[in-house]
Amino acid sequence: RSHTHIKLRHLSSHSKYWVCAYANRQHDLGVELTKDPRQTSFYRAIEEARGILLILDGEQTICEQPSGPATPFTRAWCCFEESIVSEMNDVKIFDVAVVAELKAYFITDGVSEEDARRADDIARSNPDNLETSITG
Repeated sequence: RSHTHIKLRHLSSHSKYWVCAYANRQHDLGVELTKDPRQTSFYRAIEEARGILLILDGEQTICEQPSGPATPFTRAWCCFEESIVSEMNDVKIFDVAVVAELKAYFITDGVSEEDARRADDIARSNPDNLETSITG
């Protein structure tokens, strides 16, 4: 569902996403780990990135084992990545996504470009009733 996030944030269609599970050898993470986690590819990727898109899973069964919901909050490296972005909050965005019934839902860090466009459309169509239109 990255195309939905690209549209929401008005990113280039050539935008790149770091996916830890695909970027590191998951069966041999010992090569990647150091005493200082800020010396890992995880940290370097976050430094280069515009921000993080945290994707939360629902409750599910994988290989007959229960998993989720919100598995990333139970993983040390995911929590590390989230904490780094929180420290860099003035320069990094931190968006959260969840997929339910094949539809992606987002919580954005600040007002997304899509939200700003919608507010502008509402203001132009009904300038006397802008606050009521936005707050419902």
